[in-house]
Amino acid sequence: FALFYALSLAMAAIMFQGRRLWYVLIITLAAYFGIGLLFHPVLTSQEIAAAISFLTVISGMTLLLGLHLARLRGIVVREQNFAREARQYRSDLAESEQRLRSLVAQAPVGIVTLDMNGFVIDVNPHAIKLLGSPNEKATLGLNVLTLPTLINSGFSDPIQKTIEEGRQNAYTGWYTSIWGQRAYLRGSFAPLNNKLGKQVGSLLLFDDFTQGRLTQDGLNETRDLIQ
Repeated sequence: FALFYALSLAMAAIMFQGRRLWYVLIITLAAYFGIGLLFHPVLTSQEIAAAISFLTVISGMTLLLGLHLARLRGIVVREQNFAREARQYRSDLAESEQRLRSLVAQAPVGIVTLDMNGFVIDVNPHAIKLLGSPNEKATLGLNVLTLPTLINSGFSDPIQKTIEEGRQNAYTGWYTSIWGQRAYLRGSFAPLNNKLGKQVGSLLLFDDFTQGRLTQDGLNETRDLIQ
């Protein structure tokens, strides 16, 4: 009877999940009085006291079990909420990154990302077009600090300053790429930092002013001829 009663209390504590445990306490007290009334004719007062003491221990253990299960359930719920929030955060982050990549891909200016050693690690379609590169694969991995065409055109120095000093720079001039594409480019260079504020690379923005430059040169030549 004591074993059956203890198991019943444990099941009740689990069903209550640690809440309203005074229900279990009331059931226990009622059982004590029931034992006393039911077995009084066959048990001595000392035996009834011993039975009640035994059930007191069992009940206390059951209550502690119920409280422990409630704490475990709270931990599980918190972990589930955390996992759900983490999944939502990763989903939102992936969506934001996708939108950003879409904007970069469709940008009307050339965008090039460098690592701290000057190697190209990302490039958008417009930059590939400005450089006359056959494809993205041919552009990735180039080092803008050691590329002779960039050094001779004057673009490498301000890019190197951006990497070394972590500040913005700009440069405008004629540039002939290794694929023979010639253009008058205006470049803006900025440090690229991670979320901790540490510089992890540089971002290069290039805009094509070739047509404007040619028009201005033509006007200057006409003016010189007239003069």
